[in-house]
Amino acid sequence: MISGKLGCAFLLLCRAHFTPRNCNRIHTFRQSHHYKIEQYGLPTDENLKYFKRFVSSVNYDKKIPNWVLQYNNKEELYDRKVSKRPGFSNINNDYWVPKKNSYGEYSRGHLVPAGDYRGDCKKDTFFLETNIVPQQLQNNQGIWNKLEMRVRNNLIKNFDEVWVLTGPLFIPYKYSGKKYIKYQIVGDCNIAVPNSLFKSIVYKEKDNLYLDSYIIPNKEIDSKDLDKYKVCIEELEIDFKHPIFPLIDRKTIQSI
Repeated sequence: MISGKLGCAFLLLCRAHFTPRNCNRIHTFRQSHHYKIEQYGLPTDENLKYFKRFVSSVNYDKKIPNWVLQYNNKEELYDRKVSKRPGFSNINNDYWVPKKNSYGEYSRGHLVPAGDYRGDCKKDTFFLETNIVPQQLQNNQGIWNKLEMRVRNNLIKNFDEVWVLTGPLFIPYKYSGKKYIKYQIVGDCNIAVPNSLFKSIVYKEKDNLYLDSYIIPNKEIDSKDLDKYKVCIEELEIDFKHPIFPLIDRKTIQSI
């Protein structure tokens, strides 16, 4: 495992690795505090967009994020105040950018929860193309909300810091001995609807790291048993197809 200060120094030296190759379609503005978010590594360097408390990788074909990586700590979560819910908006002016009514029967599902932050950090989570996916409404308000609350409560009660990688999944299915990936598209600009969503969470308490990961189908789920959807990180990487927290030595991290 790479410690905090050493990890940030390592990322600074490797800055070119994390700079997206396609800088014409989206601009990145990395500042010193972003190295805290990146402390344990990024899955990819594709179309990165930086906010104060999270990094988003934008998928221009599917018109949703590839993933988002957020950071939070106990002190900031304690300081959180109930504030007015910002309106959804677009950070880009490209023709494909989704509108508020582009999601059809689906809700606008946050990957980084607005409830984790306040002020400008909360507003950042309402940019459609960098943090929103079409999500089945009952799923969003039900089991997914329960997962978000679990992460929040774990941080407040048991840990000091948390890194949360969240994203859509397009898991293939088998038919007649062959594999297919099938997904719905919605809205005039054809936004992809993922068939599942995932979260992989690293909690830190002093110098100890703890890992927790979930895959939840993007459909109505009656079960309230979150543990049913827990997965090991290796299983998640197979579906995600990218490394998860690649700068952590997994021999030193504990599962919860």
